[in-house]
Amino acid sequence: MGVSISSAIAQIVLEDLEESVLSNALFDIPFFYRYVDDCITAIPKNKQHEILQLFNSYHQKLQFTIEIESQSKINFLDLTLHNLKKGIKTEWYTKVTWSSRYVNFNSQHPISQKKSVIIGLADRAIKLSDPDFREKSITKAKQALKLNNYPERLINTIFKKRIHLFYNQTKQKSNTQQKQKKNYLSLPYIPSMSENFSKIFMNHNITIAHKGYNLVKNIFSKLKDKIPDEKKSHVIYEIPCNDCEGVYIGQTSQYLKNRINGHKYDKKNTTALKSHCAETKHSFNFAKVKILKTENNTKKREILEMVEIQKNKNSINSKTDTNNLSKLYCNILK
Repeated sequence: MGVSISSAIAQIVLEDLEESVLSNALFDIPFFYRYVDDCITAIPKNKQHEILQLFNSYHQKLQFTIEIESQSKINFLDLTLHNLKKGIKTEWYTKVTWSSRYVNFNSQHPISQKKSVIIGLADRAIKLSDPDFREKSITKAKQALKLNNYPERLINTIFKKRIHLFYNQTKQKSNTQQKQKKNYLSLPYIPSMSENFSKIFMNHNITIAHKGYNLVKNIFSKLKDKIPDEKKSHVIYEIPCNDCEGVYIGQTSQYLKNRINGHKYDKKNTTALKSHCAETKHSFNFAKVKILKTENNTKKREILEMVEIQKNKNSINSKTDTNNLSKLYCNILK
């Protein structure tokens, strides 16, 4: 988990499992559908134990559970499938643990995001439910929105539009029409002011993506222990000289502790730090290393290092360290 290739490997394993089970089953399987690791199928009533055994015999670390249709219905993903004589009908399904909690209408978010919450719930209730169950699903969605302080008038207006759109879908515009590329800019949301900014930027083909700054994580204390500076990586750092006002600025992708040890035991004079020590007989205070910036992207980190060197008048770094810094940055930092 956490590795970029893990999802692809999981998909390959499940595809192989699916093929293995279906090919080894000695009974007819009318249909089999899978979404990630949730599967739904139809089997003879007396083969329940056998199908479960086939799935669980694939690998000892992969163990499945089984849920059987009850009262002619079964839940699958966000649907309740009703097994009727005329076929299968669907109904929007929510778990017993569903809290009905969404972005509160009184919270500090742009009205566009609040409208999107209503549209999202409306579409789920309308599109996932058969006409026989649609009214029930719509009522449930509206009740959830009211619990989050959404005005009834706004709820009804948007639901009316989504229902009209669902039943009267207009033909999509031809794909041959060239769509204008949109540019996005993320800014903190400030009531009233942000809406005015959005209108101004829209005239320049820039869409503002609003983000909140009064976040829950800023209210509650952090549960994780702070990472010691020496165990931080992908940083731009500064080391002060013991004998003058000079500082050495560098960047590293490895642990800061390992990079500092590299400076301490460097015998080849490969850095400006060692050159300064050799020329002036000065020493550096490795106990007072300061982290200036953190950046995972290598190219961005290199640019930030050059910016910090250019900003600091006491930097003992070689002038060649900033050769690749654009003159635009140099003029700004003067």
